[in-house]
Amino acid sequence: MAKTGHLTRRRGQWGRDNRVSPMPSVPVEVTERTTTFGRLAVAVTLVAWAGFIVVTVAEQFVDGHAWNPRFKYEAILYMVIITLLTMSALSYLVSRLGFFYRTRAHHRAPSAALDQLLEKAPSLTVLVPTYQEELRVIRMTLLSAALQDYPDLRVVLLIDDPPSPRDGRRRRLLEGARSLPAEIEELLAGILSRLNEPLDRLETAVSASRKVGEPELRDLASRYEEAACWLDGLARSEEQVDHADSFFADHVVRALGSDLATVAAALREVANSGGTASGPASGPASGPASGPAVEPDRFLELCHRLRRTFTAEMSSFERKLYESLSHDSNKAMNLNSYIGLMGGSYRDVVSPGGRALVPTPADQCDLDVPNPDYVLTLDADSLLLPEYCARMVHLLEQSEHADVAVAQTPYSSYPGAGTRLERIA
Repeated sequence: MAKTGHLTRRRGQWGRDNRVSPMPSVPVEVTERTTTFGRLAVAVTLVAWAGFIVVTVAEQFVDGHAWNPRFKYEAILYMVIITLLTMSALSYLVSRLGFFYRTRAHHRAPSAALDQLLEKAPSLTVLVPTYQEELRVIRMTLLSAALQDYPDLRVVLLIDDPPSPRDGRRRRLLEGARSLPAEIEELLAGILSRLNEPLDRLETAVSASRKVGEPELRDLASRYEEAACWLDGLARSEEQVDHADSFFADHVVRALGSDLATVAAALREVANSGGTASGPASGPASGPASGPAVEPDRFLELCHRLRRTFTAEMSSFERKLYESLSHDSNKAMNLNSYIGLMGGSYRDVVSPGGRALVPTPADQCDLDVPNPDYVLTLDADSLLLPEYCARMVHLLEQSEHADVAVAQTPYSSYPGAGTRLERIA
């Protein structure tokens, strides 16, 4: 029998992490007062260091306190040490002050700008290197990547476990990791199969008529609500072992569902107001003109967004199966082995020295590795928040960042650690 009521939570340790939300996607704009204190901290540090140098030189060298070479060398060494420590503190203060200025200059790209990019977005491959990670952890990571609103998205799990483990636990981890990409593709295929036919029908009708009426708006709103409901069910079905699982359910899955529900509510509001829109090909708008309008192109973008949110090509790769690739036991070589294959087609050949990947024409290959425009590397125990990929690529596509080849973004530990030790770590 089901029971209702408040959930009781175990009391956490003193000193636990009381945060419940991740770092904000866009830092809060720093006030002028805080910026002034930042400038003051830099000035005080410089003045204090200059004062120390002047006093030390005056006492030790001018007044003759350093009356033998040993004292002179000790005074010089002490000044060098203090100078290095001061420069370390000063570099932090200057970087912090620069961050204050950037919070004022940075503006979050609007969703419309992202949608325009995503209609013809550069290709993106997400690489997730893993070595004997728990399957539950890998699954959350892969799902957070697969649920990104991004077209032409490939997610590759780079399994670095020994290919023939003797230990039963390691063998189960390897077999589970190998099956995870297919399981996630099947999971997403379930909701896609329910959305594809209605979305195809809507896209065909609006593309042909160049008109968006109340029935189309309500139909699309229903599709968004269906997707949001599916995501809520996915969040409730996820195994809850620790605060990382709760974070995934709340801030990845449910956050995406909330965003889709917001779009659905906006579409229903337009439909209820009687707003209609027509494109250039059909002349003036038909129907009541008092309500807000959804242009046909915008309507089609919303259809495309819902479809691509649940579309991702999932696969796995094991470099240690092939003698032709490096077996060095580190994450960098796991990534480099696969990146080095990008843009090529290969045949799996068994030779006396072991299996090897041999370049071959595309029509004869066993393995075809596309060459994407962008590569995102993601640890197997990390999560991507919704819109991460779209916003990163949008930023890198700007002309002022044309010379940027590699970007490392800020990250944060999962909020809500229940112990002092985990919070410190």
